[in-house]
Amino acid sequence: MFKNHPRALYVTWLVILLALPFPLIFLLNTSLVDTTVNLLLYDIGIMAYVWWLAIVYLSTRPQWLDRLIGLPAMYFVHGMLGVLALIGAFVHQQFLFSMHWEISITGQWAWYLAIFGTAYASFFMSGWFVDRLPVARRLKNRLQVFFKHELSLWIHRLNFVMIFLIWLHVHFINRIAILSPFMMLFDLYTIYFVGTYVYYKYVVETEELIQGKLIGTSALSPTVQELKIQVPDDHVYQAGDFYFLRFPDAAISQDMHPFSVASAPSKDGSTVTFIIQGLGDFTKAVPQLPVGTRVELEGPFGRFAPIIAEDQTDAPIILYGLGSGIAPLKSLSEELVGKRNLHIIWSAKSEEERYFDQDFRELSQWNPEVRYDGKAHRFTEEELVTILSPEEIARGLFFIVGSAPALLMVEETLKGLGVARGRLHDERLTM
Repeated sequence: MFKNHPRALYVTWLVILLALPFPLIFLLNTSLVDTTVNLLLYDIGIMAYVWWLAIVYLSTRPQWLDRLIGLPAMYFVHGMLGVLALIGAFVHQQFLFSMHWEISITGQWAWYLAIFGTAYASFFMSGWFVDRLPVARRLKNRLQVFFKHELSLWIHRLNFVMIFLIWLHVHFINRIAILSPFMMLFDLYTIYFVGTYVYYKYVVETEELIQGKLIGTSALSPTVQELKIQVPDDHVYQAGDFYFLRFPDAAISQDMHPFSVASAPSKDGSTVTFIIQGLGDFTKAVPQLPVGTRVELEGPFGRFAPIIAEDQTDAPIILYGLGSGIAPLKSLSEELVGKRNLHIIWSAKSEEERYFDQDFRELSQWNPEVRYDGKAHRFTEEELVTILSPEEIARGLFFIVGSAPALLMVEETLKGLGVARGRLHDERLTM
């Protein structure tokens, strides 16, 4: 991840970790008279608070930042900031104390909520543990009967209660509350970041979402549905992008859910095709949606097309799809055919799930610069050695999409074959 976009990611980290909290730290340290150790502990608390405010901003999924570092990288920054803020809060809470009840109780409850929020998000809302530990993945699958995605989103919003408690905590400390320049900036930070979230969630999402209409729906397999959604003629997206969708008039979840584009914008820019596999309550209800259903789209997001556009070499492009992860790669293959040498690799769950097999075979038959290898179940290391050329291993750009556990195994296999980590670009289907 860092090797793929070093400058943008490094700048993002430096701005959030250091530049953003610096004005508050500077004002406090030049206004408050205290020991060096206590000032340092106050500074650590300020940094943790600012990082939590930055998390609030990142949760709005700003598109300008997505195009720079990608949404997966943004989520990584989001998660790591939560962990770093928790560590900072631990140091601040453990080595400072107050005899005032209101200061102590607001700090303690904010600390408890921070622990709970970080632990819950790490297990239910990220792939840090479940992608790598089969036991954790099985436990999560069982618990998700109760802790559904929509419930997890509401639990995650307890972070706003935590932020409010910290805000009260600081205002209750009289010797800091009388520092007018610091408190004015402290309140401005809080108002700006929380206000930005409210604006994006309750103004942008209700007024500026892309308004679409379902114009086609068909079953590609017993578990996979293809949706064709009409969008405004002036809407622009790139191959391999993804959107967050919801169907506001349907009796299913009103939360936004991410899905990758399976169509090429150059073919019909006013129609966007999505491939949706029925895994949860929301996706299993999608096949029942009638033609004409209103659709709201947030996006587009994605880094695949910009990465390819930035590449100035003639290196071959390998599109490696795992199951329904083939959707954005089909979009890329249709857009790039005739422009780059392509190798499409697709391992489907079963024979009946190879719904694009004939399309890819025809694409490779009529275009000598396109190769296709597909099968039911995963390719072994021995098979990959056979189907990947020495040039692809040495120079190829790999774009891999699929469930996180399978994707991580494929990447380890490719690295073992000699593919450099910097040439592996992925999109993990983890929620």
